Amino acid sequence: SQSASILLFLGDKICMVRRSGSSRFMPHALVFPGGKLEEDDEKWAREYLAGRTNRCCCSRCNPGDVTDLAFRRCALRELKEETSIDLDVSEAVSRMVYLCQFQTPDHEAAKTKKGGFITRFYVYALE
Repeated sequence: SQSASILLFLGDKICMVRRSGSSRFMPHALVFPGGKLEEDDEKWAREYLAGRTNRCCCSRCNPGDVTDLAFRRCALRELKEETSIDLDVSEAVSRMVYLCQFQTPDHEAAKTKKGGFITRFYVYALE
C-alpha cells in the first residue's frame, strides 16, 4: 500500500504519535503522523491542479504532479486525524519538502494481513 508521513517541526521540537498497542506492526512505537493514501487525496490533487494556471503548487514538486500532491495532502490529512493539528492544505503543500521514501522490509510486512507500505516522508516547519 502507498502511504505518507510528515515530520512536523516547531523550532527544535518534532511531532510524533504513539501507535496503538493492538497494532500488529510496531505496537506502542513512537512514529511520525501519517497513513494510507486514499482516493480523496488524489481527487483533491486533481481539483487543486485544475484550478491553477501554472499547474504547479511550488518549486519543490514537478509541474502537474498529481501523485506528489496527493501524497502531500495525505500526510496533512493524517496529521489532522492523528493530532488535531489542522494546517491550511492549499498553503502547506507548497511549503512541504520531500525527504525520502521507505518500504517496509519483507520480514516485517509478512507479520501483517495488509502487507507492507511504501511511505513518502515530507518535512514541514511551523513558524
